[in-house]
Amino acid sequence: MRTPKVLGIVSFKVFPAHMGGQQYIVQYYQSLSQYEKVVLAVSSDNNIEDKSICGADRIANNKLVLFPILFNHWQGWKNLFRLTDLTRLIRKEQIEWIIIDHSYFGWLGFLLRLLTSKKFLIKSANIESIRFRDMGRKGWRLYQWYEKKVHQLANFSFFISETDRAYAIQHWGLPLHKTGVIPFGTFRKKPFPPEQRAELKNSLLNKFQLTDNTVLFSLMEHWIISLTKKPFTILYKS
Repeated sequence: MRTPKVLGIVSFKVFPAHMGGQQYIVQYYQSLSQYEKVVLAVSSDNNIEDKSICGADRIANNKLVLFPILFNHWQGWKNLFRLTDLTRLIRKEQIEWIIIDHSYFGWLGFLLRLLTSKKFLIKSANIESIRFRDMGRKGWRLYQWYEKKVHQLANFSFFISETDRAYAIQHWGLPLHKTGVIPFGTFRKKPFPPEQRAELKNSLLNKFQLTDNTVLFSLMEHWIISLTKKPFTILYKS
């Protein structure tokens, strides 16, 4: 069975891949590139010379080609000015599918489909509107409407778990045959032991005098935030 040529759209920093979310994206595309050439359009703040993954060896002889031509997601609307570059890239590389990482730039996949007639899919790592709600972010309801709409427009949607997939089918009305699951894979030989995770969490709770039921998030920018205070509190930034 022939593997289709794909273009991945990643408008945030993932190289080098140190944090879990970064590794999730990089490892997916590096694994995919074992079967067919993968073209990856990334934001210009990526270090494209460093394709390493923290704690894991690079996949040898991969066919992953990087183009750092996008604006970072904080200036995402400016990627409207990259539509011409992206359409040229799609035609030059004979791309058949466009993969959008996270729902943020589903609108970009939709516009590229209009311009090139190529199908696009969204690879979701979270139900983002629920995450925004839990973080106390204003405007989460508006994003909830957008997230639902853009997944409905996509030709296919991958979710990180069966739970997220079931949510999308139930609340967004996505057909079962237009959804799939890609869990968070890893090249680690074994997971961090529960004792080590508990020890690290307890050290943070003690350092910042937080209660045991505090929810902690570790973000790509090496921030650690707490939901103890609304909307949230930055505890640490490396």
